Amino acid sequence: MKLYKSKKEPEIYYYFNAKGEKLWMYRHKFYNAAGIRKEKKKSSFKTEKAALKALLEVKAATLQGETKHIEYDNLTVGQWLDTWLEMNKNKWKATTMKQRKLVVKKPF
Repeated sequence: MKLYKSKKEPEIYYYFNAKGEKLWMYRHKFYNAAGIRKEKKKSSFKTEKAALKALLEVKAATLQGETKHIEYDNLTVGQWLDTWLEMNKNKWKATTMKQRKLVVKKPF
């Protein structure tokens, strides 16, 4: 998929899908709380105005310091549990960690 830059906004692009329809997307680069560079992108907007509106919402959230909300908006439960285990592994004893890993990884 080849991206073409919008003439109005440098973070908005358009592209053509397999049916030949012109669709819009945004790609916003930002730094999270740890200072690591991240990128939030979303595509399939029918109009440039819709993509711009969504981009402005993301930019406003970034300016308000809500980068975690932006980073983890598509997080699955499994990914959240893996993050939770990783964040708390130093707080728990080895037996507690082993038990919680078993519970999280156990198929239902």
